[in-house]
Formats: sequence, C-alpha cells, structure tokens
Amino acid sequence: MTLTGSVVVDQAVQNAVVCMDLNANSVCDTGEPVSAKTGATGAYSLTYDAATITPAQVAAASLIAPMVPGAPADANTTIDAAEPGVALTAKAYVLKQVPGKSGQINPLTTLVAAGIQAGLAENTARTFALNLKCRIADA
Repeated sequence: MTLTGSVVVDQAVQNAVVCMDLNANSVCDTGEPVSAKTGATGAYSLTYDAATITPAQVAAASLIAPMVPGAPADANTTIDAAEPGVALTAKAYVLKQVPGKSGQINPLTTLVAAGIQAGLAENTARTFALNLKCRIADA
C-alpha cells in the first residue's frame, strides 16, 4: 500500500522524511515505514506492506515529518521553499498528520492531531485548530 501527500509549512518543505509512527513516540524508528526525502515540491510517497502492518495499526498511527535544523547546504536540513537556502528551523520539531490519514502534513494537521491525542473528537479538534489559525492570522 502507498500513501502520498506533501509536507508544507509556509510553502513546500524539502528534505523532510515522512514515516508511519506505529508506536506513537514521534520518532521515525527502525522498522517503521519511511519515505524518501521530499523534493522541492514537498511531495512524499510512503509504501508499507499490508501483510505486515494491520489496518488497525494504520488507523492508529500518525504520519510524521521531523523537521531537522542545520546548515542549509546539509542534505538532511529541512528547507522551506518560501526561503530557499535558509534552514527551516533552528530547533527540531515534528509535524504530524491525523492518525489513519495521509495527504498534506502541516502545522494545522499537527494541531488537530494533538487535539485528538488529548481526547477530542476529530471534528472538535479541527474546529479548535481553525479558530486558533484565524486568531493568529488576525493578530
């Protein structure tokens, strides 16, 4: 099975590796399905063996994209297309998708995933995340 999408902050994120976080520790561990690094469009393609990973595991797992600080010339440093040649971050952090979903991974999906992890229903978590986004935009 293959899951696809993109990693975006301001614009597409280059050099991000997406993995299926089967143990929910926000780390791409050995044995977890992982994509190749994203290119200039931020696109990822993650393939997993449906005979090895159960539908229940897929439904419970978030796709994560760790953001890696470093020198812009380092092939592992995540770069935002909004500022080519500039490292995306000075501090490592992880973007997440809602458990069981693929598609775009961005700060908003990370907020929704955090709300679900805190016990909110997905639609409630989405409403809170969108309201927060609107408040930040108005500031």
